[in-house]
Amino acid sequence: MPHVLLAVNYVSYLGENVTELDPIENLVGILYRHGYYTQVECLLQWVIFQQEMNLAKDDLSTLGTLHWMALVFFIQGKYDDALEWYQRALARYERDVGSGDFYALEVVNNIALVFSIQGKYHDALEWYRRALAGYERNLGKEFPSTLTVVHNMALVFSEQGKYDDALEWYIRALIGRKRTLGLDHPDTQSTRRCLEKVG
Repeated sequence: MPHVLLAVNYVSYLGENVTELDPIENLVGILYRHGYYTQVECLLQWVIFQQEMNLAKDDLSTLGTLHWMALVFFIQGKYDDALEWYQRALARYERDVGSGDFYALEVVNNIALVFSIQGKYHDALEWYRRALAGYERNLGKEFPSTLTVVHNMALVFSEQGKYDDALEWYIRALIGRKRTLGLDHPDTQSTRRCLEKVG
């Protein structure tokens, strides 16, 4: 509980001039790491309110706040709320920095992950394909985030019982990860283990 009191005192100290997440990002991180999700949610809501009142509509400092809010809901298993905030963040990223921006693509990937967790595999694959196309176009076919999407698509196929498709995507992920990250990297080993289960 001392972290919550610290949050309240710090926000009181800052007053109404908080328009960026930066001054309180460490505090949000501390509360988040200690599982005070409700307090983080309230703090972020307050920051968003301040940003909307005091900043121009195209100010980029709000993007991190929207992303944090989605993550807080995701961690709590509130997937519909997480999707709502991810969609809101994505709309802003695409409008203000472009759909090829790294963080915009991370949001697309996270939307796919939410759908996958919910068992909405068709939607998950649609969003993973969108993320994959963006990563390949902007970062390359063997960029680590690109290969994570390839691995995640294999997971979805495996969950659907489409083992031939899963095998194909796991092999693709494994080849890329071995070449890019090395054989002993935890991501490479994870893909190898998944491939062994399917094969």
